Amino acid sequence: MPEGLTEKANRLEVGVVPQGAPVDGIVAGILDMLGIAHSPSESNPTCLIDTRARAAAADRLGPGENAATVFFDDFLPIDPLLHALQGRPATSSEAHVGPDLSANARALLESICGRFWARGLPFVAKSFWPKDAPGCLVLTHDVDWFDYSPAHKAVRRGKSIPRFAGLLLRYVMGARSGTNIASTIQLEAGFGAKSTFLYRTHYPSGQEKLPAAIRACQDSGCEVALHAAKKSHKNPLAMINEKAEMEKAVGGPVSGLREHALKFEYDKTWNCIEGAKFDYSMTFGLNDKTGFIGGLCHPYHPVTLEGRPHSFWEIPTSFMDWTLVRAGMRYEQIADLVRQLRDSTIRLNGCFCVNFHNTYIDKDLFPDIERAYRLLITECKTSGFWTATAKECAEWWTRRDRSRLEARVEDGSLAVEVSDPDVTPKVYWPDGRTELWGQVSKVEGR
Repeated sequence: MPEGLTEKANRLEVGVVPQGAPVDGIVAGILDMLGIAHSPSESNPTCLIDTRARAAAADRLGPGENAATVFFDDFLPIDPLLHALQGRPATSSEAHVGPDLSANARALLESICGRFWARGLPFVAKSFWPKDAPGCLVLTHDVDWFDYSPAHKAVRRGKSIPRFAGLLLRYVMGARSGTNIASTIQLEAGFGAKSTFLYRTHYPSGQEKLPAAIRACQDSGCEVALHAAKKSHKNPLAMINEKAEMEKAVGGPVSGLREHALKFEYDKTWNCIEGAKFDYSMTFGLNDKTGFIGGLCHPYHPVTLEGRPHSFWEIPTSFMDWTLVRAGMRYEQIADLVRQLRDSTIRLNGCFCVNFHNTYIDKDLFPDIERAYRLLITECKTSGFWTATAKECAEWWTRRDRSRLEARVEDGSLAVEVSDPDVTPKVYWPDGRTELWGQVSKVEGR
């Protein structure tokens, strides 16, 4: 046993000084996101999480006034974090919004590791994704329409006159483009991937195509979710009714949704989603820029204005094709943006949730978008991402969240127990290396 370590401190656990609501829930949510086992504590000989705000109110540095204390609000100030979790983050003028809160949370993790390392101890936390994948890629498609006119100005942009005239002639002759459900499923299957298609319950045209489109998704193992569009973002009854309509069309439960046009009101929308008993949402996002509107690149529980966490997960959508179509971006620019988002997600072991509309994954109408979609899947697969439907992502995050992790030092050896065998513990050693549990288990001599 390392010198000076008490019997109680055999457990490599983080203690958290009680703060009261809503701070306790916020701190616990971030630690859970990082995969850190924790419990309420007024003292902890290895690492104690406190806030400077609480310590100042108590007119002292806190019960952990020693090298073991990590002040949470040094990394994540409470008010900005609370506002982000409530759907009212600080606005940004940048064209791309980075996952700054997730980056600050990672710095918190590193500081916690440092407290253990200072005592010659390893630190153990849960891996973020199955098989310790560096990130999760969630492929989603909002099905706004079942066809798309080549006369649209977005189609005209960048095409030669003969090429554009040919598309118009085909349209006049009765050819229709833009559905792309079957071709997108086939494209993804070639990569061993599945996605989530989000359908409206009613379409102004092409409603007759909805049943077959749903069946195509179900037959392929893709997920069907709700693309809500009936003012349900601010009407609880409309949200419940719209979910019921989609479940009738699907013939079973619908787990999640994204509001059409990302309609969102911070004091209403998440309450409506909670009331309809969805498991996840992908509504809180950006359609005029790319990135992470809430600053987090991991699924999280939104927080009510009263400070209570919602039961569902918000999966942050960081990329939507329409944003780039409207900006007139060409393939090279889109590819650079895809790689930027991929790299920032890998650095933080985050979730890269993208929205490519069915109408734009069309090599005739939008060749740059279709090509970029192929690049996205190729590069994320090559980078080792776990590719999941939105439902699979939410289910994993729930499973990981509920798994119990206990690490302790016994006679100089590291012992780790986890309640879910698929949630792999990761060991952060004092020499800076990280290893999955089971590879090395001795503390002495590390």
